[in-house]
Amino acid sequence: MSTDLPRFAPGVGSLFAVVALVPLLGLGWLAATDVEESAQQVALTTQVADLTAHLDASIRAEALITTESYWAHGLGAVNQLRIPPGFIEQLAGFDVETEYSAARVAVDEATSGGVLPAEAVSLLEQARGASRPDAASVELEAAYNEVETALSDSISEDLRTIRRLTSGVVDANGMTDAVRVLETSVRLREATSHMTEAYFSARFNVSRPGDRSNVDALTRLLLSRLSYRASAETLTSRLDREERLEALWNEVAVEPSVQSFFQRVDAMNDQLLAEGSSAPNLISEVRLGDLPAEGRSFLTSLEAVDHHVEFVAAVSSEVLGRSEMIQQQAEASRNRAVKLTTLMGLAAALAVALASVWIIRPLRRMAAVVGQLREGRAAESLSEGGPAEVRAAARALNEAVANMSVAERMATALADRQLDSPAFQMETTGRLGSSLRDALSALATSIAEREEFRERLLHEATHDGLTGVSNRSSTMGHLGQALGRFRRSDRELAVLFIDIDGFKSVNDTHGHEAGDQVLRTIAKRIQGTIRVGDHLGRIGGDEFVVIAEPADDLASALDLAGRVLGAIIEPVEADGLSLAMSASIGVALATPISTPEELLRDADLALYEAKAEGRSRVNFCSDELKARQQERVTTEKALELAVESDELELHYQPIVDATTGRLSSVEALLRWRQAGGQYMSPAVFIPLAERSDLILAVDRWVLREAARQLEEWGRDDEIGLLPMSVNISARHLSVVSLTEEVLQPLRANDVDPGLLTIEITETALLEDLDQASKTLHDLRAAGVRIAIDDFGTGYASLAHLRRLPVDVLKIDQSFVAGLDHCDERSLVQLTIDTGHLLGASITAEGVETDRQARELTAMGADRLQGFGLGHPMTATDLRSWIRANLDATNMTAVTA
Repeated sequence: MSTDLPRFAPGVGSLFAVVALVPLLGLGWLAATDVEESAQQVALTTQVADLTAHLDASIRAEALITTESYWAHGLGAVNQLRIPPGFIEQLAGFDVETEYSAARVAVDEATSGGVLPAEAVSLLEQARGASRPDAASVELEAAYNEVETALSDSISEDLRTIRRLTSGVVDANGMTDAVRVLETSVRLREATSHMTEAYFSARFNVSRPGDRSNVDALTRLLLSRLSYRASAETLTSRLDREERLEALWNEVAVEPSVQSFFQRVDAMNDQLLAEGSSAPNLISEVRLGDLPAEGRSFLTSLEAVDHHVEFVAAVSSEVLGRSEMIQQQAEASRNRAVKLTTLMGLAAALAVALASVWIIRPLRRMAAVVGQLREGRAAESLSEGGPAEVRAAARALNEAVANMSVAERMATALADRQLDSPAFQMETTGRLGSSLRDALSALATSIAEREEFRERLLHEATHDGLTGVSNRSSTMGHLGQALGRFRRSDRELAVLFIDIDGFKSVNDTHGHEAGDQVLRTIAKRIQGTIRVGDHLGRIGGDEFVVIAEPADDLASALDLAGRVLGAIIEPVEADGLSLAMSASIGVALATPISTPEELLRDADLALYEAKAEGRSRVNFCSDELKARQQERVTTEKALELAVESDELELHYQPIVDATTGRLSSVEALLRWRQAGGQYMSPAVFIPLAERSDLILAVDRWVLREAARQLEEWGRDDEIGLLPMSVNISARHLSVVSLTEEVLQPLRANDVDPGLLTIEITETALLEDLDQASKTLHDLRAAGVRIAIDDFGTGYASLAHLRRLPVDVLKIDQSFVAGLDHCDERSLVQLTIDTGHLLGASITAEGVETDRQARELTAMGADRLQGFGLGHPMTATDLRSWIRANLDATNMTAVTA
């Protein structure tokens, strides 16, 4: 008989409590630290938000005070000059006293909330006191300058404080960048205000002997403009990752009032910097007749300042939004820490309370199972809970119970020859049970692997490896089956052909990995948008097809296409970039006689039409569209044959010297004489050719014929070395071999390259400016002259033109037709001045009347072209035209 007494182990519960509480204490300390740090972040972001709001209000107040000062100056000048009431309003379109009063009201409303520091409030009152009728201009300017200086100091202090506080914010989420943008935008706004003050100071303050005020104003204007450009460049570099702010800034930059004001400022600065200019003599005295234009200029400058103030407000709002987001994150972090500590405390208390239950209850159950095993009865499995020793004992008993049950089942299965019985998949112990189970498990595993391999091969054969959707062959097979079901039903079957717009530029700019991510994302979005039962397949690089089966009608198919397009145009995240994507979608409905290829072709036709209409849209393949396509195909084939069989013609339109009226050169214009002698309009067949590489063959024919004609004229004493210009398509401009294709016919005909001018439209240049610049420089180096056609209808900037070897700018005929309108006339004059500034000559197109010719000549145009001078004509007719116009006095009077 054993004399050992049972020992009670009371330390298990205590040990459990210690193990549970020690980590809890550590987590509590970490949570408290996190709460403290979060509170500091909340306080910092709150201060940043308050200061940013105050800064925004201060900037608005400063802008309004500046505006008030302008009107105060104007009112003082009106009073001192004793100008009758209403006289200025009649001339300039506004009443100075009314504008001054309105400006004061706006300042009072903006500063009613205590935005101004006490010093600025006092100075503003003094400035307004100085706005009496007998006040001197210098005294008034000094008074308002003191107000603006005080407020500017307050704004600078706010910026410094915001920058200091932001540096202490952890995980600023881009707020630091936004604050830097805010600082730069404030400098831009200040520079704009300074330019306004300096410009009109110089404009309305004509210097007299010994007076340097005009010189000072011009100097301030130049320095303010340089400051603005430097700040603008800084802002542009800082907006790389700020898409919304970048869009707002771009809107400010292209705002007509901003551009108009800067054009006037730049014109005055250019005049100041011109060689030999004397600053005091740059600005002529403003005449009464100039007041309406100067008034509009002044209002435009105020609008430019307002746009910059609004941009500062937008940036301030961005800083506020980001500080609020950081504050919310900090508060959320603090709340999480508090909740975690609370939950861990509850968990520890619950663990300690249940420790004894987890130990005693399993022991009692183990005793019951041991009794059942001793009696040979079926025993239940135990839950394995409690301390490690208790779990180990429970696990051992469970294994014994399970082995007994499995051994019985395996024996029964062997007796019944059921080798696929689930009994052989069950866990067992013992040599015999383990051997049988392992053998059958290996066999089942081998069979499962072969089935999985077969299914994987089938999936890879029918699905796209990149996106996981069906591939082309699977999609075409599905479409054939869908057409069979369609013919047996009374429902519609629709096909959506989807092409991602601009996908090639994604690969070229960001790499193929980013492009693959875009395709995967878009495929997932389309799959999530289409209906259950619809089929999605990828049939090409960036082409997807949706088979909508069934479709109620055309409207439902178009609605589905619209929803797919809406899903695609959402920004796509790829390699850390947010890419704006779009797509063009063609929709086609099946007919009883449609084949899969025909239905897909119809959808592709609608897709092509959608791209031609501007992309990012849905188009349906109607009967009318099919008919137009057939007509286009017929015309394209005929044009291709016309090029091959040399059936095209060049007609030549005279270009005359604006001063002498003599023939200067000709422009070669393509004509297509069809069977029967009728000419097809170039407006019809040229766009068709530009849809494909057929336009390249047309261009090459024109270049060969132009070189041949130049060579023939060179041997003609009557015509001689007559320069000629030809048009090159946008598609051809991107071809690397264009330079050789231009020069080869010239060499073959022994023609001086200087006799040929290549005309390129603005739009063609901007499609690939880098390649265009290289090609045109190569041509220019070979002697070929370069002309920009239809100038003014595109969006080419001076920066673009400075990169190109431009010899001639051709003013579009739409501007010439609108010479009677002041705005159009100003644009024509600006184009002429700009072209001459770049060293290019100016040719005005569309000249139809003597009056247009005289006005364009007076405005500085170098050459004229249009129906008023000569229609496009054959080479034979051109010879007759030259004979009839040998005497310049017989031509249209362009020198009067």
